[in-house]
Amino acid sequence: MTPPPAAQKKQRRRSDAEPDHTFRGRARNRSGSRERTGSPIFEDEDVSEEEVRELRKRAQPPSRPRVETEQDEGELRRQRSYPKLYRKDSRGNACFKNGDYEGAEVYYSQAIQKNSSNPLLFTNRAMARNKLEKWDGVIDDCIRSIEQMPENMKAFHLLSQAQLAVNHPNEALSSALKAYEYCTKSTTQTTFSNAALISQHVLKCKKRKWEIRERERIRRRGNLLSELEETLERSYKQEVDAIDARTESGELSASTAHEEKTELQAEHEKKLSDLRTAFALSDPSAHEIREVPDYLVDGITFEIMHDPVVTNNGRSYERATLIEHLKRSPTDPLTREPLKIAELRPNLALKEACQEFMESNSGWIYDW
Repeated sequence: MTPPPAAQKKQRRRSDAEPDHTFRGRARNRSGSRERTGSPIFEDEDVSEEEVRELRKRAQPPSRPRVETEQDEGELRRQRSYPKLYRKDSRGNACFKNGDYEGAEVYYSQAIQKNSSNPLLFTNRAMARNKLEKWDGVIDDCIRSIEQMPENMKAFHLLSQAQLAVNHPNEALSSALKAYEYCTKSTTQTTFSNAALISQHVLKCKKRKWEIRERERIRRRGNLLSELEETLERSYKQEVDAIDARTESGELSASTAHEEKTELQAEHEKKLSDLRTAFALSDPSAHEIREVPDYLVDGITFEIMHDPVVTNNGRSYERATLIEHLKRSPTDPLTREPLKIAELRPNLALKEACQEFMESNSGWIYDW
């Protein structure tokens, strides 16, 4: 029994509205809709699924660059929050690289005024002031940086350099040892050049501390030498003050002043050395020069070695000290390359040299 004409017309309308659920049907439907917009997508019915995925990928809006770490994300937020601050910091870095340390100091100071809670800004300004030999400013910046970042290796190193420059070797040695400690135990800051540089500075601080003690000992035994040394010291200080005055007045540039100070210091140290040598020759027992060679000193504890061992890179350490280090971190203290206890070799020649030095200087060596 056939339905009435009205029902047949209604059924045809319903079937015409039903979608085609096949892939080709969808492609045809979309092709028809795309023709009105002029889009090339699905113009051909025989489109592979791979082409479909590629076209959809191209049609997606560009996404923001992915932030790799939380630290990078925080850095991006800070840059968006303080755009002027980062412009000042980058300009300071550019000035520092070009040798314009005064300009770098100005830009770093402006950046600090914008955000005084960033410890790295104080470290950067301390580096610029270190080049300008503004020791009090270096000490102040390093202390403020360390207060915010207690394990700031670079700040401790700069602090030690400034403390040594103002003739505070005890404090300088303490700061240098802190810098060396953080340098050797860090996996991100440590490089061979950093560790070697700080190690040399530690020895320099220790030598300066020992030299002051030796100078006092010799002075107690010879008033004439003491008076002559004080005369040389006063003359040297007056000449340094004169250079500073000429620099402040604009007569000398910072680089020229630095060169003149370096030459003046070398000349002063030579005069002192010649004076002490002359007195030592006149009375060897009273003016014997007591000094420990660098090659006898352990690179971790900075004490004289008793049982030295050598690593793969040729550097020697006290056996017990190095083994204790390798138990905590199986890496070379300087290069950070993998190192095992079984790879250590005794340095017999150096051990013999250490023993001979200890025996011939047993009267004072334990005070070093």
